[in-house]
Amino acid sequence: MNCHLTQHISLTINNNLEEGTIFLRNLNCIRYQLEIKWASHHLANVITSGQPYEKSGTLRLISPEDVNQISIPHGQSAVVSVCGSAAFGLGTEGMIDLYRDETTLIASLYWNGPWKQIGNELHLTNLDNERYLAEVSTPPFEGILGDLAVDIRDAVVDNPLQ
Repeated sequence: MNCHLTQHISLTINNNLEEGTIFLRNLNCIRYQLEIKWASHHLANVITSGQPYEKSGTLRLISPEDVNQISIPHGQSAVVSVCGSAAFGLGTEGMIDLYRDETTLIASLYWNGPWKQIGNELHLTNLDNERYLAEVSTPPFEGILGDLAVDIRDAVVDNPLQ
């Protein structure tokens, strides 16, 4: 993958919870209806804005199901990478849910890296802020989304009885 041409994001998700495992679930890369008119032919296709891949020396595409199997033990991190499509001129846009011990939703992460590389976004939605704190990297407004990080930790609860 030519990282200078194709919009991509690599999210490092850090599990800084006191205890417990973070599970990644429900990866959803946004789908677009693409219509092509050529001569007397009209073609329609659905294209996904983002393809998960394994970040290494060589590009290895993986399935959304592979991403949905990732678990991050306490004190560790995992990298989730998604790239756009140079062939179709698509950036990458999607969401993924972070769960604690598979049953408790911590938050959902949303990203948008437009093909034109202006107006990048990365933010949390549905954060259970009574139980968790999250620190999210600020993406560059222009250019490639690139390497970003998300740190998840337990919220500190003040106990007035102590």
